[in-house]
Parts: sequence; structure tokens; C-alpha cells
Amino acid sequence: MIPINDHTYYEILEVPANASFYDLRKAYKELLSIYDMDSLSTYSLFTPLEREKILAQVELAFQILGDGEKRKAYDRLLLESGRIVPEMLLRDNAKNSVPIFQATLPQEDKVVNRKIKTKVREKKIRALMEEIQLKELISGQDLKSLRKALHIELMDMFEVTRVSVSILEAIEENCQSKLPSLIYLKGFLKSYALFLGLVPEKIIAGYMAHLYRP
Repeated sequence: MIPINDHTYYEILEVPANASFYDLRKAYKELLSIYDMDSLSTYSLFTPLEREKILAQVELAFQILGDGEKRKAYDRLLLESGRIVPEMLLRDNAKNSVPIFQATLPQEDKVVNRKIKTKVREKKIRALMEEIQLKELISGQDLKSLRKALHIELMDMFEVTRVSVSILEAIEENCQSKLPSLIYLKGFLKSYALFLGLVPEKIIAGYMAHLYRP
């Protein structure tokens, strides 16, 4: 029996359920590079043990999805559990997911990126960004206040970062029961920070300190 955990193997590899083997292999190699001990984009975000856990999940996901028969059996389990619908398995030109731990923001939404760059030039926006990053405890409300000041909607963030709206909402509401595991949360926070032009390390440290404060 193949277990179905909080994250499907497709979500772990950050590919759609209709991904081709080529896409699976490409995503697998990218994630191995991202979580490698020598990765400059994530070296300060994860402990060696966290990296090992992530890599183990990535390896297992690719082993299952990379095998035709195992993938068919896994897809049946996902369909039976309601995690996916048949339409999601149809091959089309669906947009590929963007690795959540990449060092730079994707360029697919130039309008949104341009809007942020324009707003960041404003004195009050820069002051708000500095104020947030100087805090020892950074709440989801702090992040939300900056997003609102930039006139950015959650759907805009989703379109660029590919982090689901439900997770973005949970981050902003500090809702621990709806947040993903710590390993994935760090990555989502990094995507959130990069999107708004903040320093990921400061945001992650401050958010964690607020979330798990005594």
C-alpha cells in the first residue's frame, strides 16, 4: 500500500498530476540541487537533518511517480481519496510549478513585479519594510500589512510563487493548524519574502520566533 501523506508526491516534486516523465525528472534534479548541502540559496534555511528528510521525500516521490505501474496505482489512490479529480490527469499545456526555494523570483508575471518595484520606491513603503525586518517577532499580520500597502492580492502572489492561496492565508493569519510542516513552511516564507522584496532569512527567523514564542 502506498501511503498518502499531507503532501502528495506531485506536490513534493512541485509538478502537476499530468506531468510527463521528462517534467518529473527535471523537477527531481532541480530539487536535489536546491536541497544540496552546498546550495547557496538554502544553506542558511535548513539543518542537515531537515535536508535529509526533504531529500528522502523527494527520492521516494520520484521512485513512485517515475515508475509507470506504481504511478498508476498511486493515481488511483489519489482519485479514490478525492485528492485529485480525473481532469487533473489529462495532458494539456498546464503551467509548470515553480520551485519554492529558488534564489530569485520567476519572471512570468512582469506586471506584478513592476508594480512592486514601483511601490517600493515610495518612502512610506521602504519605511514599512525596514520596520518589519527590524522586528524580532514578525507576525503574519506584519506581512499582510506590507502586501496590502503594495496593493497586491493573494491571487497575484499565487500566480508568481505557485504557493496556494490557502497556505498564504494561513501564514498571514498565523494559523498553525493550517500551516504545513516546518520544513515546507520555511520554503513558503522564503517565497513570500522574495515576492515582496524582503530578506528571507530575517522574515523566516522573525516569523518562527513569533509563531513559537512562549
